[in-house]
Amino acid sequence: MKNLLLTIAKAIVANHEKKNQDESKKREEKHLQIIEAKKLHDKFIDGFKTKYLGEVSDEFKKNSSPEFKVGDLAVTHWYGIGSHWDGSVKSMQSHTPFRGPIEVEITGVHLDTEELTEAINNANEKGLFDDLSREVDYPGFLSVMEKRSPSLHWAYTVKVPGDENKYWGYTWRENKLLDPKSNEAKWSKKAFKNELKSQRLREEREELEEKIKNQIEKANRIRVKCPI
Repeated sequence: MKNLLLTIAKAIVANHEKKNQDESKKREEKHLQIIEAKKLHDKFIDGFKTKYLGEVSDEFKKNSSPEFKVGDLAVTHWYGIGSHWDGSVKSMQSHTPFRGPIEVEITGVHLDTEELTEAINNANEKGLFDDLSREVDYPGFLSVMEKRSPSLHWAYTVKVPGDENKYWGYTWRENKLLDPKSNEAKWSKKAFKNELKSQRLREEREELEEKIKNQIEKANRIRVKCPI
């Protein structure tokens, strides 16, 4: 009787373990199916992304041309307003020895689609394209992108003339650069020159105020030692 109960107990345990293994295997298979389906969906959306980027790039090139060409000089837009995407010129020059508007040489001209590419990838991660699964669904892709499509930009690789260091391994958008002959570039250089002059005057004033303070303290000490 004891052996019979033990055999039944072992059978129950074995059956329970097998059931758990089967359920675990089903969960794993389902998980793998989900991963595979996501890969296939992402690959499908990548096709839409490639098509869309090609179309908007062609349209942008038809209606816009770069302000600078390789070999041109430009002035960095030191006082320009930065953006959440690429920051300001001040931040872009912060890891270099250069401050203020400086001249840079254009070494390459590019069409910047990086922000738009990221917007598409983010939309996909948020599930905004989950209902798209066929080539004829491309209008649905366009509908999503019409509501969240950043602008394209001309962008440039640059270097400081006469300096062999490569300070920027990324491109500069066109709104970060000024035509050296433009009034804005001339004003920018003059403004920074005045800013440096003002800074020197403040420093001189602070030094003078410190000297006056020390002289007053010295005079007061002498007065205490030699009361009238």
